This record gives sequence, C-alpha cells and structure tokens, in this order.
Amino acid sequence: MSKIKIDKKHIWTGVVALGSAYFAIWAAVGIIVGYISTRWFAKKYLETGKVKSVIFSLGYWKIHLHHWIMGTMALVAIPIIGSYHECPKILLGLIGGVIAEDFEDAYKPVLGWFKKKDKI
Repeated sequence: MSKIKIDKKHIWTGVVALGSAYFAIWAAVGIIVGYISTRWFAKKYLETGKVKSVIFSLGYWKIHLHHWIMGTMALVAIPIIGSYHECPKILLGLIGGVIAEDFEDAYKPVLGWFKKKDKI
C-alpha cells in the first residue's frame, strides 16, 4: 500500500482560503444590504423631503456631507479607535454599501462641496 503524504503547506492554504471566503461572504452580504437599504432610505425619506440632508454652516459656507463621506469617516474611525478586530465584518460591509450607493454622485462634493450661502 502506498501512503498518502499530506503537505502542511496545502492545508494552511486551504484554511486561509476558507477564512477569506467566510469574511468575503459576510462582507458581500453587508454591502448588498447596505446598498439596498441606503437606496430605499434615500428614495423614501430624502427625495420626499421627510428627512433633510446633513448640511451645516461654517462662516459664509454651507457644507453638505454626502452619505459616502460619512461612511468613509466611519470606516476611518473604526481602526483609529482600535475596534477593527471586534467589529463584525457584516457591519464593515454595510458601511461599504452605504458608500457604494452614492458612487454616481461622488464627484459632486469635489466640484460643489463648498457652496457660498447668501450674506445676511
């Protein structure tokens, strides 16, 4: 009888691949749910005027925070406060979905982020 030799390198490759797939599945589910729920919220509440956009004044400037900017701020804040490893991967995906929903309008803050308000 011939012995089957098990290569440890291939076992660890499989373990890493399974771990990556597990992370990717939860992140993908989060992205899809985040995208759909953000799209729904925008159509139901923002476009109908039930909820106003986040706009604040700074001197003579009105600054509009798009939700992709707020999502990016959240993703940047998570590792800064040191809770990346405790953060559920689906939450990271949800935030990614919020960011992805606004990609078509991503250039607007660059071109018109700061709009002068009328002087009083």
